[in-house]
This record gives sequence, structure tokens and C-alpha cells, in this order.
Amino acid sequence: MKVIVVGSLNTDITTYTDRFPVAGETVTGKDVRIGPGGKGSNQATAAARSGAEVIMVGKIGKDDLAATMKSHFLAEKMCLDYIVEDDGATGCALIEVDSTGENRIVVIPGANGRLSAADVDAAEQEFTHGGVVLIQNETSLESRLEAKRLAMKYGLTMIYNPAPMQKMPNGFFEGVDIVTPNETEAEFFTGIAVRGCEDGIRAAEKFIELGAKSVIITMGSKGALYYDGTPIFVPAMKVKAVDTTGAGDAFNGALAAALAEGKTITEALKFAGAVGALSVTKVGAATAMPSREETEEFLIK
Repeated sequence: MKVIVVGSLNTDITTYTDRFPVAGETVTGKDVRIGPGGKGSNQATAAARSGAEVIMVGKIGKDDLAATMKSHFLAEKMCLDYIVEDDGATGCALIEVDSTGENRIVVIPGANGRLSAADVDAAEQEFTHGGVVLIQNETSLESRLEAKRLAMKYGLTMIYNPAPMQKMPNGFFEGVDIVTPNETEAEFFTGIAVRGCEDGIRAAEKFIELGAKSVIITMGSKGALYYDGTPIFVPAMKVKAVDTTGAGDAFNGALAAALAEGKTITEALKFAGAVGALSVTKVGAATAMPSREETEEFLIK
């Protein structure tokens, strides 16, 4: 059960405070943590802790921030063979978390923006051995296009998480097996405000018109809607949120792992929903991803 993640590698600097400051205001924080992050790394970690063999394709710098990423991947026993170093800065995210668990994030792309098609091509042999390919929007467009090309060339299932949302070239959704927007991203790409399942189906139909084979719209505390012509809705599992940073990444990484394992789409949605729910009960992003054992215990409660 292999998952190939072509994505971002950031070092997160996270602060915790009772409330967010307004413009020009200084507030006192409660804690600061420095750890691994980036949508690619977060999703890779969720997939690895869900039991998948993870191949990470990404780029870091040769700076102090890069050491955080290397040590994390080594600790998680993920493949570093296709993590390329260059002389620029490693990507970084500055994250604020308030007392309700909500977050505000500023991302500095750094080396992620320099991930090239050639860097992705260096991992082509991994695409020949099957698996699920997972991409997001925090690396260069050329790297995403190349990952899509290789996934289609070798007939691999490709999941595209269109976050952070940005305008994509015409035809990008064509051939994507599963696109996984949240409500805001779904509205950005389709023009349809998603407030429930009925809106979600209409937005999903628009994605399919754009060329996607199927759609999963994640709707936070409401749950997730899958659509490929027939809707499947899986309600969210109730937990007490501590830090929502990385919840979407938890869902996407676990979804990729579940599909790589051969689970049905309904089983995969429930598994990914459980991983997403558990991830918000801990602080942090990659470090908050639950283990396979934790997820399975949660599912049988």
C-alpha cells in the first residue's frame, strides 16, 4: 500500500493565544512550538501513520529549518530519497492558534516553489510500482503537472487537494480521479456556495464538468460528501477540538492510505474522517496525526 506524495515541506512556528490580535495590536501568547509542517509533509505523515509506505517528493533548503524536516521523516520511517536540497530557504509557516482551536496561517513557500518537473521525474520509478498519488497547491505548478502526468501514464489513482486555493490552468482537473476541496475551495472553483449536501452535489457536478472523475467535499463539523454521479455522505465524528491546524491534511493523507490499501470509498471516507477528527484533539499539525491503532480504536467506539 504505497502513497506517493508530491508536496510541500515546511517548518511550522506555531504560537498559542487566548485570542487573535486585531491590526496593530500585540497580545500575549501562551506557548510556541517549532515542528514539521507543510501540506505535503502533513499528508505524508497522516498516510504513514495510517499504515502506508510513503514516498515523499519535495524540496528543502540547506538551513536550520531543514533539519526539523529531516529528523521528522527519519523518525517516521518515510523515504527521503526524493527530498531534494538546494541553496535557498526551506519553506516555513507562521501559525496562530486561539483558545477555540481556530487558526490563522502565513506560509512562506521557500524551496517548495522551486520543486521542478525534473525533481518529480527523478522519482518516476516509484510510479511504475503502483499506489496512490497525492498532490496539493503548495509546490510549483510544473511539479504538480508532472506528478499528474506520471500518475496518468502509469494508471495510478490520483488525489488532488486544491489547497491553498488558487486559479488553475484550463484542463487541470481533466483525468483527476478524486478532487478534495473543502467548502470554501469548492465555492472558489465552481461559484457555488456549499452550505449542505444539496449545494455540495451541485458543486461536485461542476467539478465533474471540469473533468474530475469524482469529488469529495469536506464540510468540517458536518462531514464529507463523495460524488461520482451518486452521492455518499459520511457525517463527522464528534470530538473536542484543541487545534484544527492540519485537519484537512489528516483527512487527505488517511484517504490516500485507505484507498492504497484497497478499502472501498465508503470505508475510506469513514477511516479518513476518523483520522481528521482525532488530529484536532492534539496541538500541532504533522505531530498531531494519529497512529493506525488510535484510529482503529476510535472507529469501534
